[in-house]
Amino acid sequence: MKSIISVFIILFLFSVCKGQNSFDPSKHDWTANRLVGKVKMVKEITYEGDAVNIKLIKKTEEATFNENGYIIKTYSLESYEKIASISSYSYDRNNKIKEAKMFDSENNEIMKVNYTYSKDGKETDTKVESKSMNITYSEKVINSYNKANQLVGTQTLQDGKVRSTQNIQYSSDQKITEEKRFDSSGTLNSKIIKKFDKKDNLIEKLEYKGSDAKDLAFKVLYKYNDKNHLVEITKYNNDGSIKYKDSLKYLYDKTGNWIKKTEFSNNKISTVTERKIEYF
Repeated sequence: MKSIISVFIILFLFSVCKGQNSFDPSKHDWTANRLVGKVKMVKEITYEGDAVNIKLIKKTEEATFNENGYIIKTYSLESYEKIASISSYSYDRNNKIKEAKMFDSENNEIMKVNYTYSKDGKETDTKVESKSMNITYSEKVINSYNKANQLVGTQTLQDGKVRSTQNIQYSSDQKITEEKRFDSSGTLNSKIIKKFDKKDNLIEKLEYKGSDAKDLAFKVLYKYNDKNHLVEITKYNNDGSIKYKDSLKYLYDKTGNWIKKTEFSNNKISTVTERKIEYF
């Protein structure tokens, strides 16, 4: 049970931290999730195989939004483990997250994360607490920007000590980025090169590992439909052979949000996700 909960905690911490490194108030959670219109709630049920013939539920997820487009509550249930996770989020007047809480299925608080920000918005102080797991630590994220106000560096400190550093470089047309990630000792442990299309969709990602991140670990290619939704993903091994190739098909509502997503692996249906959407 404890190990299962710890997985949820990792996902929870990732979800509440990923948006704070480079905050843009125009890019709310509606945009991040490619939702159209003023969405109030999204509920997704994912089935294994063909949902028409096989009603084997893999997971259930639910997200509730405020009127500014930010997630205020999430619910997740992995059917195999039969463990539910509930999270809540609150924001300040600038729509920056100020508190996040995680609860178990019986509404007992598992973890709480509080955020404070510097006046220039470049520094974020985070305090993580979990009484049930006896966890308490503080974290500071320091961002640096170029003249175009693009994020070019992030340094993360835990309890005052450098935990990781990330540097980002942009091509002249802003369609290629190179991210270098360093560990606590300053050693380069990975390099990621990303390429984007004219609509800012990620179309290629290359990740390098090994000594000085010189060795290509893998390459991934992405394709999208006219609604900018992913329809094909192909991952290649470092020798150029295909590791896997998946494709996706969608059914949309009148607003333009997908309400059914079918994922294929090796031309066979792997999962079907059905979505219910409520609007303000």
